[in-house]
Amino acid sequence: MLIYELIWLCLASVALASSAFMDQSFFFTYAPNSQTVPVPVTSQCETINISWERTSGSTGPNPSAPYFLQIYTSAFVFPFIVEAGSSLSFDWQVPFGPGTIYQMCMFDKNGYTGGCQAMYTMIANTTVNEPTCANASFPLGPLDIDAQVEDGPLSMYGWVNQCTDIAITPKNGTPPYILTIAPSSHPPVNITMNDMSTVNWTVDLSWASPFFISVVDSEFNRWSYGPLHSGGNGPTGCLALGDIPASSGVSSGAAAGIGLGGATAGALLGIAVAWFIFRRRDHSRLSQSSSMDHFHSNNSFGHTPRMPMESLSSNATSMSHQYHVEPFRMPGDAPSLTPNDMGGGSTSPTPGRGSVYVVHHDGGRAPVTVYHEDGTEVVELPPRYANAEGNMSRRPGTSQSDITGSGSDTINSSSDPPRSAVTQNAPDFFNQPRQTGPAPKKASPLRPNRRPPSGP
Repeated sequence: MLIYELIWLCLASVALASSAFMDQSFFFTYAPNSQTVPVPVTSQCETINISWERTSGSTGPNPSAPYFLQIYTSAFVFPFIVEAGSSLSFDWQVPFGPGTIYQMCMFDKNGYTGGCQAMYTMIANTTVNEPTCANASFPLGPLDIDAQVEDGPLSMYGWVNQCTDIAITPKNGTPPYILTIAPSSHPPVNITMNDMSTVNWTVDLSWASPFFISVVDSEFNRWSYGPLHSGGNGPTGCLALGDIPASSGVSSGAAAGIGLGGATAGALLGIAVAWFIFRRRDHSRLSQSSSMDHFHSNNSFGHTPRMPMESLSSNATSMSHQYHVEPFRMPGDAPSLTPNDMGGGSTSPTPGRGSVYVVHHDGGRAPVTVYHEDGTEVVELPPRYANAEGNMSRRPGTSQSDITGSGSDTINSSSDPPRSAVTQNAPDFFNQPRQTGPAPKKASPLRPNRRPPSGP
């Protein structure tokens, strides 16, 4: 009895000093060393080893022996008090039946706390068929407490909305009373009740936090409920540390303005980026076009300036596409410059001389079409080769009689086309012997690669 009186006086003195959550003077644990992560289950009648110590994180006053365990359960409406001795460890057999949820808190002789552990669940003993262990001491008698919440009587396992009140009114017992709120994995809070008047406690725990609540009078009669939980449907103002001025928040109008401004700024930024990309692309195209024009204007290769398509014959003008063509000249013939050429004026072929126009095609058509301004027929001459003796010979398939050694280099063959002014007046360039070497291959029109037809 003297020990219980000492505990009650210590709790009362702490409660009178402050009603906030207590600072921990030490820390305790009973998880086995073999468990890297504690498993919150205990077998019935299992012996647990409880150890405690003061660490650098202990902010409360220095603890003093002896120490006591205050154990809450889901099976009883009062907590159990167990003496833990004066050393720094204690072995205790947990007597509760399977399915019982219990939570352990610890105090020293002055009422300084070591906090509360997480809730553990009792399971059946798998090593002993009928386990036996000492029962915990029951209190002298339970108190009669009226506990109310905003929507009616408090349930033993209820959910109480955060930042709402629990009203506690003693119906019997001897004052003063000590109201204790013990959250899991958290230090408890003590509130002193000097008479049987109603005391309100605001649930200042975040949503889903589990906790137990208990009352003890001066005669050590006790009452408890739990596990309880903090609900999430209440306000949140009580969860803030300190006072928050009303003007510190952002109004709905300001939030809407900020959102609209952000959206507008994002749209403008997107437009600016798109404009920059398209402008850069257009600038690149213009630069390429200017480079091509400069190349064509400087790449004359010694020929006379290009002539417009209108100066071609009627056959040339009937083409579906227009070309810039230049007159063909034999190698060694220097182009004749006219005053118009020097002055940049209009140009025309030199009078009295024939001009030949060569048009190149693609897209599967004949690779070359040859036009002459006066309609002169153009004959393709076969190549000539020099043999080992230096004599000229035709390519294979052409008889030697077709080649004459006269000064006119006339070609007589029934298979050759009739001679024209172009072949008769061909310069000596065509009579020059070729150097001995491999026969050139005649270029064939480019055709797209086609895969052979596959089988069925």
